[in-house]
Amino acid sequence: SEEIQIQGRTARQGKKGSYQMILLNSDLEEQFGLARDWTDDNAKKDWYNCLSDARKKRRNAVCEEIETNLAAAIEKDCNTHCYFDALLAKDKE
Repeated sequence: SEEIQIQGRTARQGKKGSYQMILLNSDLEEQFGLARDWTDDNAKKDWYNCLSDARKKRRNAVCEEIETNLAAAIEKDCNTHCYFDALLAKDKE
């Protein structure tokens, strides 16, 4: 993920590096459904896991929506092919 790449770029030539993540509560609320006071309900050591879980949940929801839309598109495509095949068969008669 992005964090692993960022972590790797902070350390150079054998020296330990550090990094911080700056997050907007409004983005976390809008994109991941986290309440504005989500940090109050979680120990600081658990924040990263909480964010990671929220991101995975959002990603799964997006993937499910894509799968649903794809299934609907495939069905419409199949119906369209059937329709055109019927039209072509009518022309041959």
